[in-house]
Amino acid sequence: MRPHSGLSQALAHVSLSTGPLKTDINFHDDVDVSQWMLYVNDAVYAGRGQAQGIGKIFAIDGRLLATYSVHTMIRDFSSPSNSAHNAM
Repeated sequence: MRPHSGLSQALAHVSLSTGPLKTDINFHDDVDVSQWMLYVNDAVYAGRGQAQGIGKIFAIDGRLLATYSVHTMIRDFSSPSNSAHNAM
């Protein structure tokens, strides 16, 4: 997915709020966390205040170790003064 004009990670907790609504992960093989893994993430959808991502995690030898799905909400603060950043 291409970047959205006017949005960036720099806006997080300043004028933009995100939060996970649902996360699913399925393990398909034994995972050795001391070894390198390849993480592939696809952004399926972003719009109407939501985003959906899916991904796969592969072992160094190519075995599929796990798959996952993440559904998040995205909200623009009505005013930057309402952000969590300014509440601290």
